[in-house]
Amino acid sequence: MISTNGDDFTEEFMKGAWEVLRIAKLTGTTKAILHNGSPSCGVTKTSIFDINGNLVGSEGCGVLSWLLMENGLEVISSDEWHAP
Repeated sequence: MISTNGDDFTEEFMKGAWEVLRIAKLTGTTKAILHNGSPSCGVTKTSIFDINGNLVGSEGCGVLSWLLMENGLEVISSDEWHAP
């Protein structure tokens, strides 16, 4: 996760994802509803920009979505979720 200024936020994104996983396990969470398009929460798409701020990619899931799915949680995007 590199900003347009060249700052690397990968460690912070990963720390945040691991903390969410820790809390999910602690609370017995089995499902997460996350915002599609986010670099951390994107379920089926993320927003990837080049150094000039131009959108260059949007395929795949974000780091938090991936980590939660890898650890057995059901992850759905907010645009696919329908409130009961």
